Amino acid sequence: MMKKHSLESLPGYHIEIAAYDQSWPERFRVERDRVAAALGDLAAEVEHSGSTAVPNMAAKPIIDVLVGLADFADTPQTIAPLEAIGYTSYGKLRPGWMFFRTNNPHDRHLHVVELGSEDWQSQLDFRDALRADPELVAVYERVKVDLAERFANDRAGYTTGKTEFVQSVLERVRACD
Repeated sequence: MMKKHSLESLPGYHIEIAAYDQSWPERFRVERDRVAAALGDLAAEVEHSGSTAVPNMAAKPIIDVLVGLADFADTPQTIAPLEAIGYTSYGKLRPGWMFFRTNNPHDRHLHVVELGSEDWQSQLDFRDALRADPELVAVYERVKVDLAERFANDRAGYTTGKTEFVQSVLERVRACD
């Protein structure tokens, strides 16, 4: 029987914002290739998401990998191949979103969603809005640094604190479409 892991009990979770690291894009490319090889045809698309995907932006030094499946019903088939390359499954983050992370070292998060879903598009829209607007990056960095100071050991508090900002950016993006 597979052990159930909980997001609330992530071992060693401490939020720290680091200066942009020029190695992040290459680290993503290496990880993308590993994930694509492990998942084969299951992974319809693999994208770099999260703050490390935004050039010159300070971020938690964790590479976020966004995997789009053609059919989210195939998610259970991703668990064994991802565990074989060092990921631990934390189950569904919410309906339509499966979360994995590496534990040693804890430097990669992997998000599995359905390709083209609202979650898929929101992740890419937010990333692309940041990539296109250095002023927006500066504001988001300040938000994240403040939250990291207030919620250094509280993943849920940190994530909840970012929600209003993320939603406001997505609303602006959608208003321009």
